[in-house]
Amino acid sequence: MEKKKKRGFVLGLVVLLSIISAGMILLCGNVKKETKDSQTVEVSAVSRELLFFMLDRARAVNKDYTVLSLGEDIPYSVRSELEYVMEDKLLTARENLLNSPNFAYRITNTATGEKSEGGNTSLFEKNHQLYSTFTYDADGTVTSTGDYISTDFLYMSAYQLLKSDIYIVTSNAQETYGIYGNSIPKSQLQVRIPQNLKVEFAIPDKLTESDDIIYRNRSIGAHQGIMEEFLLITGGVMVFFIGLYMVFYPISVVPEVNPFAFMRKIKAEVKWIFLGTAIVIAYVGITVLSMYGITGDLQKEFIRMGIPYAEKVLTAMQFAAYMLTGLFTAMGIFEIKYMLTSGFCRYWKEDSLIGSICRSIKRHIGRLSEVDLSHRLDSTLGKYVLIQTVVTGLIACFWSFGIVLALIYGVVLFLYIRKKLKKVQKDYQVLLKEAHQLADGRFDEELTQDVGIFNALGDELKNVRIGFEKAVSEEIKSQNMKTELISNVSHDLKTPLTGIKNYAELLGQDNVSGQDKQVYLENLQHYIDRLNNLIEDLFEVSKVNSGNIELNPVELNVVALIQQAQAETEDLLKQKNLTVILDAPENGIVQALDGDKTYRIFENLFTNIAKYALPGTRVYVSATAQPDYTEIAFKNISEAQMNFTPEEIVERFVRGDKSRHESGSGIGLAIVKSFTEVQNGTFSIEIDGDLFKAVVRFKVN
Repeated sequence: MEKKKKRGFVLGLVVLLSIISAGMILLCGNVKKETKDSQTVEVSAVSRELLFFMLDRARAVNKDYTVLSLGEDIPYSVRSELEYVMEDKLLTARENLLNSPNFAYRITNTATGEKSEGGNTSLFEKNHQLYSTFTYDADGTVTSTGDYISTDFLYMSAYQLLKSDIYIVTSNAQETYGIYGNSIPKSQLQVRIPQNLKVEFAIPDKLTESDDIIYRNRSIGAHQGIMEEFLLITGGVMVFFIGLYMVFYPISVVPEVNPFAFMRKIKAEVKWIFLGTAIVIAYVGITVLSMYGITGDLQKEFIRMGIPYAEKVLTAMQFAAYMLTGLFTAMGIFEIKYMLTSGFCRYWKEDSLIGSICRSIKRHIGRLSEVDLSHRLDSTLGKYVLIQTVVTGLIACFWSFGIVLALIYGVVLFLYIRKKLKKVQKDYQVLLKEAHQLADGRFDEELTQDVGIFNALGDELKNVRIGFEKAVSEEIKSQNMKTELISNVSHDLKTPLTGIKNYAELLGQDNVSGQDKQVYLENLQHYIDRLNNLIEDLFEVSKVNSGNIELNPVELNVVALIQQAQAETEDLLKQKNLTVILDAPENGIVQALDGDKTYRIFENLFTNIAKYALPGTRVYVSATAQPDYTEIAFKNISEAQMNFTPEEIVERFVRGDKSRHESGSGIGLAIVKSFTEVQNGTFSIEIDGDLFKAVVRFKVN
């Protein structure tokens, strides 16, 4: 459900921004159409171009005319720079205006009758928004008529013409120019006023957009109101519709949407600086893009750069700019909504950088007030002394007012220390109660409470409780094992001793035949062997407990040893009609092991199977050699229900047959485990239903 809401929000926002962007582009087109029909030229924007153009054309009708008059005292380097700059200005004006369809000129040398004219001269007979005439007589005196009279045409100085390109300092008192560190008399640098020259300029009422200089320099001041209204509408429409969409959409969904999810990870101050900057840049960007799109400057620049489909490229740029601006606006509105919804104070406390700094300071102050009694206190005392020194020094800086601050600080310090001491007192009482419980032997109530500076001592008390519980558990287990040992051993010793006693009495009778005597002797030997085996098992257990086991490792064939143990227990296996299936390499597995101990392992496992396996079933024995170890596995089906765990059955004196249907001391598997582990091996039991599996692994050295 949340994913659907998230997708719905993203889709809705994209659709909304697309509609707004398309609407703004259409509005730009309408504004452009309105301004196209009312394009005017602000003469001040082109007056300098007209002046330099006139000076250039004056040379065309008078070969002897030069614009600058340069004296002999001007250094060559300065002279060259002045001539270069002036020539560049004249060339630029000539290239911009010479063949403009939006401009017509006619310049005549009144002394010789030589003319220079260009552009659409028919403009002189049509309606025009600018028509001016400048006439210079033989003395250079100028008269002007028409729509525009510029002082630039009436009075020309080198300073006015060159100051934008050459650093010129005027000194009226000394009548000099300061140029590149050179002091040049004004008489050495002058502009020659044209003589015997008539100049006519005309600009049509309707402009042609293909013209470069007029189109580039026309003023948009007449359309400033329209542009301001357009931008106001753009911002207002975006903020209104996006704000309406963000306000009514569930706030719980929005933070999970990129880039909103990304913004959640940024601190409030950084976030607002970023959003504020991005929004300002975005709105300025769409303003500039829209303005120059309406005036056509961008299209002309694209055409100049050779970019095809200039209008379509501009439309795509505008669409992307509006989409990006809308996205930043949506992020800003959401952030405002989130701040108001979550609470202004909480927002700046938890989401701001200042809040993080305050929390960090509070956390560090809290650490200063925590004392670890298990470590040296020099560092902690040093921190307290440092704090007191700094505070005291600051209070002393206030002189008389410092007494008041000292009193306030004393009260605050008293309240703070009292609060901390009460916490220490409370923690001490909790810890003391825990100690009393341990002393009374109550281990059921665990200490889970934070006890501040006594946490280390509390942890030790926990360890003591755990140790006591473990010791008691081990003691109980040991007592149970001892009880079971006494019971098992008493029973298992009593049985063969009773048999020995009975058959000894029978042998002592005079009427015993030779055949019966032989049978009695065999039975007597059987009971003696049982008693001997039991005593040997007890000795082995004793050796394991004391660690007094001697090993005599030799290279032996593990498979052959398994087969030998099987043969020795064949009678026991046949009594339950058990079939042993051995899976092992034909050439055997050779490993350095103690022969007696290893044989005893296999013998005990076969004996255990003979006692507890289901009669008439198969016994599977496998021996495999791995690079790091040799594994021998015994698997059989149990006759009785196995109501024990693998961990319990390998304990000493634990029998799998609780009903004592089978004889034994219950230490057979424990001996297997001990003899395996002393040979750097492992022994494990796996139980799955009625399947009993014993696995012996010997590491390869």
